[in-house]
Amino acid sequence: LSIEEVISAPRSPWQSPYVERILGSMRRECLDYVIVIDERHLKRILAEYLDYYHHARTHLSLDRLCVLAIPWEWVTLASISWLMKMSAQ
Repeated sequence: LSIEEVISAPRSPWQSPYVERILGSMRRECLDYVIVIDERHLKRILAEYLDYYHHARTHLSLDRLCVLAIPWEWVTLASISWLMKMSAQ
């Protein structure tokens, strides 16, 4: 598996939209409501948020399902359509 590292310019959120989306969600839904004491506390808060994000939080793009409730058929079809779109470019 060959993975190429792509470095984005500083302060360029349009170059990494997926990362910006999850960081914004973490900040808005979690970190704006707590006072972080230390690094260990932050790690525990983020671990709990990620558990919530994958097991309980609904996503509009997934027909209001949580991430772990996605039928495998959807993943396969989405992956195939994405690959076809990318190869057409």
